[in-house]
Amino acid sequence: MPLPKKVLKHPIFNHAQNDGPIDLDEVLKPIFDRPKYRLTPSPSIEHKAISQRWSVLSQLTEQSVLCDEATYRNSSVYDKNIEYFIGTAKVPLGIAGPLRVNGTNARDDFLVPLATTEAALVASYHRGAKLITASGGASAMVINEGVTRSPVFQFSNLSEAGQFVAWVVTQYDNFKELVKTTTSHGRLHDVSVNIEGNHVYLVFEYHTGDASGQNMVTIATHKVFNFIKQKSPIGLKQATWTAIYPVTKNQTYTHCEVYVVER
Repeated sequence: MPLPKKVLKHPIFNHAQNDGPIDLDEVLKPIFDRPKYRLTPSPSIEHKAISQRWSVLSQLTEQSVLCDEATYRNSSVYDKNIEYFIGTAKVPLGIAGPLRVNGTNARDDFLVPLATTEAALVASYHRGAKLITASGGASAMVINEGVTRSPVFQFSNLSEAGQFVAWVVTQYDNFKELVKTTTSHGRLHDVSVNIEGNHVYLVFEYHTGDASGQNMVTIATHKVFNFIKQKSPIGLKQATWTAIYPVTKNQTYTHCEVYVVER
């Protein structure tokens, strides 16, 4: 006996055109037709590439709205910030403050620009900043700085995991040299080792200067990860890695700068 079609009659599934029930399988089935639009294969920000993209987008919107003459002329300034560039968007900009900061580096009264379309948001920040300033300012300091990546290695038993750790701790200098071959800005600051059963977690902590450094540390860790897989004297049962350590210990590790503020 054939199964009934999944025809849904709940109002939320009513078809927009005829307000009747829809066949969910039919609506949600994969479509392998050629896409309606085709953009440039290169993410380049050069004028030629921008013009090619707008030859497609002009069917959908006016170029002058997002890419006026000045934006087009100065597009090269965004070269390190975005791919497949088509223009800029204007967002309402407000100002809050002054906000007094008493920090180890920043010590001043600051006016804080805030771009948003949410009503009352800037006003709320403004009132808070004025209150903090009136009470003497916010005292702040950085207690930790770094971006982490955490490969995990699985072994057949705890004994093998322990032998692997004994080898890993002798390789820190090699890890640092490998990282230097991938970036001129980031550096490997520390490596922490954690054993949970037959799993070994290596937490690599990097300093990335003024950069967020997410791609930087990913590339660096990938190279170290491959080195470990190739050179480990203990056979690996499984190896993988993630951006963070397991969620139960996340607070121990950082992805940027950790601040403590009091008022």
